[in-house]
Amino acid sequence: MKKKLIAVLLNLITMSCLAQQIAQVNTVTLKSNYFDHDRTIFIYTPDLYQEYTKNEYDVIYVFDAQDRSKFDLVHSLPYLFGNMDNEFMRNFIVVGICSPYIKESDYSRNNDYLPSPLHQHDGLFEGKYHGNSKELKLFIKNELMPYINKNYRTTGHSLGIGHSLSASFILDAMITDELFDDYIAISANYCYDKERLANDFINYPFCKLSSPRFIFLSMADETTSWTEDWGQAWKKIEHFVLDEKTSPKNVKLLIKTYPKFNHISTYLPSMQDALYQYMQFLASNINYTSPSIYPIKIELTGCSKEDEVYITGNQAALGNWEPDKIKLKMINDSTKSINLKLHLPAHFKFTRGTWETEGYIKDAYPGYNLSITKPQSIQTYRIGQWADRQ
Repeated sequence: MKKKLIAVLLNLITMSCLAQQIAQVNTVTLKSNYFDHDRTIFIYTPDLYQEYTKNEYDVIYVFDAQDRSKFDLVHSLPYLFGNMDNEFMRNFIVVGICSPYIKESDYSRNNDYLPSPLHQHDGLFEGKYHGNSKELKLFIKNELMPYINKNYRTTGHSLGIGHSLSASFILDAMITDELFDDYIAISANYCYDKERLANDFINYPFCKLSSPRFIFLSMADETTSWTEDWGQAWKKIEHFVLDEKTSPKNVKLLIKTYPKFNHISTYLPSMQDALYQYMQFLASNINYTSPSIYPIKIELTGCSKEDEVYITGNQAALGNWEPDKIKLKMINDSTKSINLKLHLPAHFKFTRGTWETEGYIKDAYPGYNLSITKPQSIQTYRIGQWADRQ
């Protein structure tokens, strides 16, 4: 089945190549009620985003995107992984959050990412080099995320990625605000303010999480090449994660060290490992749904009168991925529909009773699951092609 699916996808993509919109990166400048300066944002949309209007996308938020290489690496890797393993085929919207450098006020990324210390602290982060993380969280929650969700087709599911101080920021944003759903933190500073982040992370109530969560933590050679307190704080995190007695059981919590890489060069191997594991995590949790139930009518147009059409997906009301359990009713010679009570997110496909007869929907990426992630009364699709009718 997989070989046939790949052949169909290649055929469909080849036929559409003349109209294909390449992946795009747009730069927007957002004014904020929380800062005296504007915020620069990069927004990546994948191939065929404009053409395939029936698809919605998870959003990855990448910090320190003023270093453009970090942003570009993140939006490139999912495409490469998807071509390594067809099961991981998945596109994302990627949002790059830039920290400014304002010479007049000496404002830089350090000001963005660190909270004001609770304890007396000497050194680099004393005084002006901290204190705006609260404002940055508010900007993301109240201004940036609403902008992205309003102007782009998003599922509402998000991943936050940070490196160094921005890694500290996203973990602190999890602890204080539940800002994202999932987290990748590379070489975070756990020792700031007398190991404040390390202690807060260990005491975080993981047991109260009701939905699957992915957290990837990594460190390079800083534990031996940097200060002793940096290494001690990381060892506290390591002990918590690796000890079966303390490591949370309801979270995909991964930890990895890269002793052959330094603080900067670790970004590449860490991101390769983290995103590959993340795509596995998403694939393995495709059947997760929230407890709430919503009545939704699903219509499929463009059908033949003689065709028996089924819907199948990630819950009992959708047949639990069995291709011949939930049959649509005929409305007229070209339209079939069904009324369902669904848990969200609902992921599904149409068939004519077998996987060999899977239906590819007009204006949707061929072979991808269709998704309903928000409550709605009716959702209409149009069949573009059946897998066995080439």
